[in-house]
Amino acid sequence: MARLNTWEFGNIRIVDFKEITIFDRYIRDDVLGEWSYYQLADNYGEIVAVHNWEDE
Repeated sequence: MARLNTWEFGNIRIVDFKEITIFDRYIRDDVLGEWSYYQLADNYGEIVAVHNWEDE
């Protein structure tokens, strides 16, 4: 399982965009637009990151 260490959220899990649902809450993108952060509706509100520049 890949993880990303952020100054704001600490060590968070990296997920594919297809794992994000309409029930998950978008938080924001980082300054460069490389990562988007979401709060999952399940898993006790876990914060995850999605890589925006990943090739599909």
